[in-house]
Amino acid sequence: MALPPSPSALSLLESGELPAAPAYILEGSDEYLLEQVLQLARRTLLEPGFSDFNWSALECSAATKLNTLTNALLELPMLTPQRLLELHYPQRLSAGVSAKVEQVFQETLEQGSNIILLVFHEEPKNCKSPLKKWVQKSGLTIKCSAYANEILPWARRYLERLSSPIEGAALRELQNRAGLNLADLSLQLEQLALYAGPGETITPAMVRAIIRQSLESKAWELTAALGAGDLRSALQVAASLLEDSPQRGALSLLSYLNSYLRSLAQIAHLAQRFGRSPKALAPHLPDKKEFLIRKSLEELRRWPEAKLREALLALTEADLALKTGADPQQTINFLLLQITPAAPSKQ
Repeated sequence: MALPPSPSALSLLESGELPAAPAYILEGSDEYLLEQVLQLARRTLLEPGFSDFNWSALECSAATKLNTLTNALLELPMLTPQRLLELHYPQRLSAGVSAKVEQVFQETLEQGSNIILLVFHEEPKNCKSPLKKWVQKSGLTIKCSAYANEILPWARRYLERLSSPIEGAALRELQNRAGLNLADLSLQLEQLALYAGPGETITPAMVRAIIRQSLESKAWELTAALGAGDLRSALQVAASLLEDSPQRGALSLLSYLNSYLRSLAQIAHLAQRFGRSPKALAPHLPDKKEFLIRKSLEELRRWPEAKLREALLALTEADLALKTGADPQQTINFLLLQITPAAPSKQ
């Protein structure tokens, strides 16, 4: 059976349908999306009235015994053609158990009476789980992570289902405030629809009143300011991030900047090998959309290799300073003074 290309979780939830497959892999860092796709799988794959008898979930760990996993794989469906077995955190299984279960696992995949769903509650990099390799041969992989360009269409459709149309300007305001945490955003959208009232159009003022600015959106503002060499704006955004909890905010900011700069360094390295075309680089960056690669390539014009190395070293020094008692605000301010590229000269 030819399987469709790996779909995104949001596209599946929008269609309300799950393509047929003998097994599935769910992976991603967004627990909201993982849970929503799990619910869709249970509704689609289990017959109403018999789901309690034909569904089981096993949270794997290094302590999971071989007979526990084997019994779960060999359990037969009751009064229906198939049952659903969810294996959560399969990458945590010991190498010995993974190796010994191969024959039973492969037989279960071939027989088709047990549909196996591997659930990785993060996006494992260089995952060596043999279970994942076995399922990839015939199963369907579903990415449960939201990308920035998917948030607004999802939010508009979410509000439409709540009978709350939204103005274009309000949607742009939402873009300035919304992060990638869909669980948090969905609750705020519910509050926004309630605030507006049934059938009422949502305005920018309503968005500003209800939707709080997320950590991601502030972090985006910060990296945009850095890319533009705008030190004043970078300091202002950093100060707002540290308002509620200076130490926690500073550490979160360092983590985000580390990811941002390392991503730029990775793309710079790949661009030297494969050229600066986003399309040519996309196969080597499966976790990034082309528009994000294009944006990074544009930003790299302001981040020469030497500047990136200096910035990463400054991050390490700032992290050590924070963990040894330095003042969070002063540490972040000094870091930004060190790493902000020079503003472009005015012609």
